[in-house]
Amino acid sequence: MFQESDLTYAPRKGCKRWVSYFDILGFGKKCNNSPAMEVFAQLAKCRKALEQRFKKQRKADWSKFEFVHFSDSFVIYNQSDNSEQDRPTFGGIEQVSHFFVQELILGGIPVRGAMSWGDFYADKERNIFFGKALVEAHDVAECCNWLGFVICPSAARRIETELGKPIEKFSGYADYYRQWEIPAQESRKIVVQPKIGTACRFDITVRNAARKQLFELLEKLRVQAEKPEQKRKYENTVAFLQNSPTA
Repeated sequence: MFQESDLTYAPRKGCKRWVSYFDILGFGKKCNNSPAMEVFAQLAKCRKALEQRFKKQRKADWSKFEFVHFSDSFVIYNQSDNSEQDRPTFGGIEQVSHFFVQELILGGIPVRGAMSWGDFYADKERNIFFGKALVEAHDVAECCNWLGFVICPSAARRIETELGKPIEKFSGYADYYRQWEIPAQESRKIVVQPKIGTACRFDITVRNAARKQLFELLEKLRVQAEKPEQKRKYENTVAFLQNSPTA
């Protein structure tokens, strides 16, 4: 029997949070042209990758994070801000976010994502999620014309506040992040601001044969893409990974 939900607004569920948003490229086409079992298998692979990453990160800070998944969209966020002292730092969500992207791309699943900081209402029990942080992470990720992971302006400002310097200049993160001209999709009205953004070198920890396989996979996906604008996503990805200098 249908039971009406208790949809009372709960102020404590809305607060400042870290939010990472991801989506799979070409998912609509896959739904239209592939058997349901194949579509399900791809989503199951993504979810399993994220769940396993959570298990690896379940120490200290990570126990304060959650994720939600709908269709080809995945959102990671911290449970609540509580107090300034107890609030999770960006380190946990950054690590799982960039390794999630790396694992999916190495597994042949094209994905892009972005991390923000700001107001986010999260009621997992009633499946209600909204807020400026989610809008920004979604808009920036959807605007990017490549595969990978970027830091939104709101998150970049917050990280600099926590570290005392930009993430790309801080020891431990300098190898992974670069200031780069983020390629934007021409069909989108949204523009990544600033145009020069903070992008993740998700390939840094991929070594030897696996690194060669990564670029072979990106080339395979590029060849499989039907339209020039679709091929450009992979070309932009390779250009960033090959041309952005290492620290």
